[in-house]
Amino acid sequence: MRVADGRVRAHLCLVETKTRQANQMTALQSLRSFFGAFRAAVHAAAAVDMHRSPDARDLKMLGISQKAFRAIHL
Repeated sequence: MRVADGRVRAHLCLVETKTRQANQMTALQSLRSFFGAFRAAVHAAAAVDMHRSPDARDLKMLGISQKAFRAIHL
């Protein structure tokens, strides 16, 4: 029974470590997503300020279709 207890403890420790890594990765992905959206918003705002159409990639990141953006009269 002691050998089984040791294996269970080792397995639980491994699962806990993987969970922590997954949580850290999720936090990192959230930060990257936030800063990516922020960058896209800054680029889109700068393009509009210069009376230009924002890059399609930036609009896509912000969830705005190019067709919908073109419909806006600035």
